[in-house]
Amino acid sequence: MLTQVTELGHCKGSEIKEYLQKKLSHISSLNSLKHEITNSVCYTLLVYNRINKKLKKAFTNHQIEDLVKACINDADSILKKGKNYYVNCSNPGISLTINANNYRVITANNLC
Repeated sequence: MLTQVTELGHCKGSEIKEYLQKKLSHISSLNSLKHEITNSVCYTLLVYNRINKKLKKAFTNHQIEDLVKACINDADSILKKGKNYYVNCSNPGISLTINANNYRVITANNLC
């Protein structure tokens, strides 16, 4: 964001203020969405095995739930496309697919 702000150095104060307000609004809505998904996320019995298989891990159900919640809270981006949310988290490098209607986790993939 600093590089974007320095690029605005030639802009008027009102333009910078408008830009920053848009950025803050985006951050606020992203945080609101993260909160909504985190509080509503649910799992099927099959998804635990699917996540372990896709990530090549042997996590317990509780560890998977903690990982999913951490990924949502630390997400770099959340994109709603069709009936799903796509949550990308660069640390630990995981992408989640979550149903947008019932917040059920569908799958997880390594980003690398």
